[in-house]
Amino acid sequence: KPDFAEAYYNRGIVKSDSDDHSGAIADYDRFIELNPNDSEAYFNRGTVKLLLRDNSVAIADFDRALELKPDFAEAYYNRGQAYASVGDKEKARLDFLKARELAEQSGTDQLLDLSDKALSELDNGRYLARTVGKKADLSRFVERVVRRAFFWESVEEIWERNKDLSATEAQALADEAVAEVRANREPAIGTGS
Repeated sequence: KPDFAEAYYNRGIVKSDSDDHSGAIADYDRFIELNPNDSEAYFNRGTVKLLLRDNSVAIADFDRALELKPDFAEAYYNRGQAYASVGDKEKARLDFLKARELAEQSGTDQLLDLSDKALSELDNGRYLARTVGKKADLSRFVERVVRRAFFWESVEEIWERNKDLSATEAQALADEAVAEVRANREPAIGTGS
């Protein structure tokens, strides 16, 4: 039987993009139960928590993501956002500096620029006024970049694991996975289904 963990992860992405934050968190929770050592899942769940201003839980998720992947620049940046949101300027500064350092090493210009801007605004006391409450801030951009990378890694891993299957067998497994995800899906609020 195929591993459905990726289905929970990918459905969490879709729910997050659809602003179904509680549904996204539930799917990331389930994925993490099945894959407790996946840094991107903790990052994504932390990002959703950050959007919901549940900063202490977001910080814990970013902490775990960084334990698993110490060079995760985006997790440092988002954890810096969470620290800034709770008024811990020193921890926010350290995280923005680390995100900047890692972005510079990897050549990630956009994150480098955003880290510089966050540091400047933090120094000028404008950071909270510009970031808290902005739903479409950088965290959504970072979340999308990481999710897309993880999605394609997952697709490639699935192809490799199942390369010996015939097209009919692969389609049957895909149909079974979709049916299971649909059977477990909760109806959206207000749809009446």
